[in-house]
Amino acid sequence: MGRMDYYVHDLEAYMLRATVAYYSDKASHWIQEDSCPDYMLKVEQRLTSEKDRVSHYLHPSSEPKLLEKVQNELLSVHGIQLLTKEHSGFHVLLRDDQVEDLSRMFRLFSRLQHRLQLVSDMLWEHVTDEFPGLVQRAEDAASNNTLQVKDDSVSWCIFSFTFYCHLIWTGFKIKIILFSHPKLPVDSMF
Repeated sequence: MGRMDYYVHDLEAYMLRATVAYYSDKASHWIQEDSCPDYMLKVEQRLTSEKDRVSHYLHPSSEPKLLEKVQNELLSVHGIQLLTKEHSGFHVLLRDDQVEDLSRMFRLFSRLQHRLQLVSDMLWEHVTDEFPGLVQRAEDAASNNTLQVKDDSVSWCIFSFTFYCHLIWTGFKIKIILFSHPKLPVDSMF
């Protein structure tokens, strides 16, 4: 056996098992105690610190393996619970225009294709639930000549467009929802 074999089978294997156990415990506590934005901040900080730790103490080949374990424990295992937190989950972040937290969410979940699809589906659900009411309020306001910039339907549309542009500009690997979502009859729109 070569030197790397000992490293991979003895040190690295033990370190990865210990990492899974450590972050499994941490995630179980954080998901109960923290809001979605606070949890995501902790995940972001932990991923950065683990990446730094690898560069200082471990062989570079350990980095992707270690980060995959951390991401799995912190995002995959608790992803649905995080996204659906009653007072701070995805829909609340959208409703409250928390662009910074939504950006962080997409940065984190873009690492996990199966969770990113869930975020996309939740966004689609939110848009389809909210849009008819927003259009109706905008039409009512326009017909009554009471359309104001502070009207929530207008601000929501502006936020949605800004958020959509932000997603494109920041290079997220998400297909454009209007053209990629299987539930949208694109042909009937044009």
